[in-house]
Amino acid sequence: MHSMRKIFVFCTITFFAIAAMAQEKLDTAMIAKIRAEALAHSGVMDIAFHLTDGSGSRLMNSAGFFRAANWAKKTMEEWGLDNTALEPWGSFGKGWDLQKSYIAMTAPYYKNIIGLPKAWTRGTDGLKNAAVVIIDAKDSLQLLAYAGKLKNKIIMLPPLDSLKPVFRPMPAGILTHN
Repeated sequence: MHSMRKIFVFCTITFFAIAAMAQEKLDTAMIAKIRAEALAHSGVMDIAFHLTDGSGSRLMNSAGFFRAANWAKKTMEEWGLDNTALEPWGSFGKGWDLQKSYIAMTAPYYKNIIGLPKAWTRGTDGLKNAAVVIIDAKDSLQLLAYAGKLKNKIIMLPPLDSLKPVFRPMPAGILTHN
C-alpha cells in the first residue's frame, strides 16, 4: 500500500511539473484573426453542400462519388494546391446508382410506401407485383429460416430508424427522434 501511495504522489508531481513547463503565452491577436476569418469568410457550408446534396449519393464508384471527387479536385486546384489527383483505390468493382424507385401496396387498398432499395440490388425491369416478405434476421443463422421461401417475392427489411409520429403542431422542417 505504501508503494502505491509513493507512485501516486510521484505521478501527481510529474503531471503538474509537465503542465507548468508546457504553459505558453497565447497569441490572442492571432486567435482573434483566425476567429474573424472563420466567421466572415468560412466556406464550410458551401463545401459541405457540394460534397453532399450537390453531388448526390456517393456510394463507391457511383456517379455521385465521382461528381464529389472531381468537384473537390477542381476546388483544391482553384485554391492553388499543386498535384491534385484522383488516386485509384484497390479493385473495388462496379458502382451502383439508383435511377428510379417506386413502392406501393395495392391490396387491400392503395398506399404509397416510402423506401429505398439496398445498394447493389438488381433492377426489376419494370413494375412487379408479388407477395411481400419482411426479413428480420440479425445473422446468417437466422437467415436460414427463409431458405427456399423467397423466390418471386418482394423482400423488405424492418426499419432501422427511430422516427415516431408526432400528433402536435411542429415547426416546419423539424423531425423528432424518440
